[in-house]
Amino acid sequence: MILLTYILISIVSIYTLWLLIIAIFWAKSEETIKLISNVPVSIIIPFRNEENNLLNCIESIKNQVYEQDNMEIIIVNDHSTDSSAAMLSDIQNITLLSLPENLIGKKSAITYGIKQAKNEIIITVDADIVANKNWLSTMISKQQQTNAPIVIGQVKLEGINNFTNAIQIIEHFAITIVGGGTAKMNNPILCNGANLLFTKTAFEKVNGYDGNQNIASGDDVFLLNKIKEVYPNQITYLKNREAAVICKTENSIASVIKQRIRWAGKNKHNNNPINAFTGLIIVVANISWPILGLLSVFNAQLNKYFLISLLMKCIIDFLLLFLTSSFYRQKKLLWWFPLFFCFYPIELIVIFFSSLVIKQKWKDRIIN
Repeated sequence: MILLTYILISIVSIYTLWLLIIAIFWAKSEETIKLISNVPVSIIIPFRNEENNLLNCIESIKNQVYEQDNMEIIIVNDHSTDSSAAMLSDIQNITLLSLPENLIGKKSAITYGIKQAKNEIIITVDADIVANKNWLSTMISKQQQTNAPIVIGQVKLEGINNFTNAIQIIEHFAITIVGGGTAKMNNPILCNGANLLFTKTAFEKVNGYDGNQNIASGDDVFLLNKIKEVYPNQITYLKNREAAVICKTENSIASVIKQRIRWAGKNKHNNNPINAFTGLIIVVANISWPILGLLSVFNAQLNKYFLISLLMKCIIDFLLLFLTSSFYRQKKLLWWFPLFFCFYPIELIVIFFSSLVIKQKWKDRIIN
């Protein structure tokens, strides 16, 4: 039992040190960006059954502070069964494409849109986002400033102030800082296809999504890894509130779990060692401290080890969430931190076992 205790507290210690390093890198301030709006860009919006979100997304993009003649908006319908496509018939200055019957899925939709795109710079967004008026010029300016083959943008989650929404946003804070911190180490492991810029040249040079087309999720991370191999140390992370798009949270715990299971499905196909290490240490550390607490119930001598591990994890977790919530100006959500801290290990266990036995559906499709 003592040996197990030492192993568990060592895991929490490694977790604490690794996340502290990530936090230090992420905390570096973003340089000033001089906005430009005269670079041609193609914005790809793949969608399936988004009748409740699509018009708001398009409106926010069309209202950008950007030269309209330099914006090409390509919207790709992935065999929607609702009225999404019909709603777009009266919208001017967009290109609406429909995937052929032999193609399905987000990766196919993005690839199909890129083939039709006229411009070298591509930005992909999800159909359920809303962008602020300076989003596009900030993303483009960063790419022009760095000549990066890929620019990782940010996504800000919003929702009403209840437990279901709060835990999603708090978890997203952690994902954001881990993704941003590792990117600033020149070893990015995460990005989000809801706000991602890359060049057509880079996309074609790595053969797009070839090699992972059959995986339901991961259009963003797999492309990031492939571009990183061809363009080492050239990936740019954009830490800027103006460049963040806004996305709503899921409405129920069940839908949150389903979403997380879908995300988890891509991890076994990710060959990035930093990604594997980070994911493993986060999962194991979140399970280690409850196990230490259980062991201390049967052996009072282990109480000090449990308290040490609990204190270390509380401090580093709160630090990361404080930094990110301050950046997004959502610090009031930190009141939910104690509940999130206790709930998250349960969520991880549920996701792990559910992914082994449940066939997941996404927008009326069973996914692998």
